[in-house]
Amino acid sequence: MGKDLLLRMNHERLNVLEKMPIQKAIVKLAVPTMLGMIIHSLYNLADTFFIGQLNDPNAVAAVTMAFPVFMIINALGSLFSVGGASYISRALGRKDIKGASKGASIAFMFSIASGVLMAILAFMNLD
Repeated sequence: MGKDLLLRMNHERLNVLEKMPIQKAIVKLAVPTMLGMIIHSLYNLADTFFIGQLNDPNAVAAVTMAFPVFMIINALGSLFSVGGASYISRALGRKDIKGASKGASIAFMFSIASGVLMAILAFMNLD
């Protein structure tokens, strides 16, 4: 049953890229990304609000200094996801399913490797 679900999901994804009108596909693919960015910003605003209730300027400064670090981590994560998506899209446009699969695997592995590297760096810099 799990394999059937996977095949159906892959077919739906290919349907979005191959058969759906471009404007509709862009909206379908862009809206979740935009919602994720909005939620991330709201999360940081909520952190700042609640930390601000402590009336400790050092705590607010710490949240302010941490925000760019989180943005850098997010940008590095996007590096592989956006690059991988671009490669996969071009491979699917060429009808190169094997190449698209290989590109997805490589992007996934680099994402995992960069996450592990960032975790190691974070643990090395704990105070």
